[in-house]
Amino acid sequence: MAIFNRVTGERTYIGLIISERGTFRLDTSMDEVVVWNVQKQHTETIYLGQGDEHVERGQDLSPENLEQYNQYTRRQHDLRMLANADRLVRTLAIGSTIRVVRGRNVPINTIGVVNRILKASKFIQLVFVDKEGVEFKTYARNIEMQVNGEFTDEFND
Repeated sequence: MAIFNRVTGERTYIGLIISERGTFRLDTSMDEVVVWNVQKQHTETIYLGQGDEHVERGQDLSPENLEQYNQYTRRQHDLRMLANADRLVRTLAIGSTIRVVRGRNVPINTIGVVNRILKASKFIQLVFVDKEGVEFKTYARNIEMQVNGEFTDEFND
């Protein structure tokens, strides 16, 4: 496939089109074309309106460009999986070790293990137990969570 300009007779993205579909944007019918950018090694989306350019059927993605595209999709998948794993590690759960860093009801620097997670109106409320067995309640915005042995303030409710 290629993008063909009716006025100039010029063909662009010959053999670099991955997919094409019709779509509606702003009450206008147009083609959404995903092409492989060889120089940048990633995909680009081009929108063709009802103008002079249209998708011309024919030459498919070449085998070497197809292999580059497949490697790109595998890299993107691996990056998404790493980001998801990192997010899961940082997710507050029952059994997580926390430290209180602000608030009025619980002494600052109290360290404990989350027992229950409650949804209180629009905030997340935690019930945790310290090492002496005393149970406390606090909001998630008042804590730091332990990740890989270190307390981090990245947790945000």
